[in-house]
Amino acid sequence: MKIMPLGLLNQGKIIEYSGNFVFDIIESVKAFRNENLGSSLVMDDEGAKYLMLINEGFLRGFTNVVVNPSRHYADVLEAGSLEQALLVCPKDKDIYVLAGEKIYGDALDYNFKTSR
Repeated sequence: MKIMPLGLLNQGKIIEYSGNFVFDIIESVKAFRNENLGSSLVMDDEGAKYLMLINEGFLRGFTNVVVNPSRHYADVLEAGSLEQALLVCPKDKDIYVLAGEKIYGDALDYNFKTSR
């Protein structure tokens, strides 16, 4: 299992990309989904709203987890922290993070701590 920050969001726009996919058009979301089917996508409210806007919903075939949601989203898991989100993600698949500064930063910190 690898945790890979996918995009840092600020006010509904991606301001930093990590990895090979630019989540700015539906074609890139489809390519990402097809290449990573079965993986997990961890996000906060900002990530969930962005994904709903660009993709018209959460990624089918993924474990979608929203950390500290301000509202209930259908068909997704909810967690109180990044650590809790990681517990519900399949251990044999990669985990991608699309979120605002707090959760995105937590994912970078997690990777730094586990790579030592």
